[in-house]
Amino acid sequence: MAPPVRRSAPYRGYGHPDGTLAAGGSDERCRRTGEAVSSRRPAVSTLGRHRRIGPEPEDRRADGWREKPHGRQQIRADERNGRSDVTMTVPLTYLEFHALFVLPPVVALFVAAMRRERAWWNRRAVAGIGIMSTLAVVYTTPWDNALIDRGVWWYGDGAVALTLWHAPLEEYLFFVFQPALTALWLYQFVSVESVPLRLPVRTRLVGLAAGLLVTVVGAALVLASSSTLYLGATLLWAGPVLAIQWAFGWPYLWRTRRVVAAGVLVPTLYLWIVDWIAIDLGIWVISSTYTTGFTLAGLPVEEAVFFLVTNVFVVQGLVLYRWLLDRLERSDARTVVTEAGSPTLADLLERREPER
Repeated sequence: MAPPVRRSAPYRGYGHPDGTLAAGGSDERCRRTGEAVSSRRPAVSTLGRHRRIGPEPEDRRADGWREKPHGRQQIRADERNGRSDVTMTVPLTYLEFHALFVLPPVVALFVAAMRRERAWWNRRAVAGIGIMSTLAVVYTTPWDNALIDRGVWWYGDGAVALTLWHAPLEEYLFFVFQPALTALWLYQFVSVESVPLRLPVRTRLVGLAAGLLVTVVGAALVLASSSTLYLGATLLWAGPVLAIQWAFGWPYLWRTRRVVAAGVLVPTLYLWIVDWIAIDLGIWVISSTYTTGFTLAGLPVEEAVFFLVTNVFVVQGLVLYRWLLDRLERSDARTVVTEAGSPTLADLLERREPER
């Protein structure tokens, strides 16, 4: 009996653990039969809808597949000859993915921010990146680990170096790198407008209601079907953050919509591309059970929505952050310190702006 073999080719992961899609009712899987290896049909993605081939494998399925918990490794047992083939090792690890696709633009934008006169770069700008990265780690960690534990996505064999809870170390690094990437891009051109902080209560309630509506839609999708779980979980998770940001200053975000749009669009497009590459290489694999099957130029729509909303978080948060700093600086500059002492932060926030 020949021992199991490991192959270095990637499994292209969308729809099935071995990376293949059914075509005409057949499912060609990569197997070892003597000297020949059968042809393997990769998951070719096109704009539209994948033909899904059913749920993810259970611990033991009738067609010979069995799966370790959380989809981290799939093994196909060949009942006829008693041999098993281990899932093929990915050609690029998650850390190498960061080194090739994430860190270079971060470093380039960091250098540009330091050298360009128009860029916003000072201690408060650095603090903004720190705040966003910290919030990303704290808020995203439970959500991310819960979906990995559910099997919404998993990672290729040998792709990760260390797992903390259910997520790999490299995933936590992404929580830090992505806000830094988006923030450094935004800092190249972000500006601030002289607009008062004060808003009518009704105006704030409109923003709050809009964010809560996103939450409700997400909850409905989570409960509707397993195929909408990933999309619904993303919206459910995004809604509270959007509600806070929009309640604080959606009129200002609308006033600076060109800056917001430019800050969101470019890093989102870039991350869509590198996410597609990672899926194509099998670094992470998206479940067909918990996704709709719709794609955007080959990228699962759930992944596209995730990177869109996370960049919206970062850009809106930093635009509002700089607006707040600017108003506090202007108010503080006009404040005359008396014997009663300096005004508090609440006093500065409540201070009325002169009519213009």
